[in-house]
Amino acid sequence: MKKKSAVLIIIAVLVSLLAGCGSSNGSTKSNDTSKDNSFQKIKDAGTLKVGLDDSYPPMEFRDEKNNLVGFDIDLGNEIGKNLG
Repeated sequence: MKKKSAVLIIIAVLVSLLAGCGSSNGSTKSNDTSKDNSFQKIKDAGTLKVGLDDSYPPMEFRDEKNNLVGFDIDLGNEIGKNLG
């Protein structure tokens, strides 16, 4: 009896895990970008906003004049230049 219970529990857990892998909109494509308009939103706003935490040098930190500096700042500036 204990063996049957254990098997039923394992099956129930597996079924619930596999049910979470299904797609809610019926699409089987996970990287469907045909409706992604993120880039257009950035272009329309004219601003690229980047979130960061300034306590992780050399990635981002504040200099003596309290300006944000670091790799992430430089990368964001270059992306902005390339986007125009």
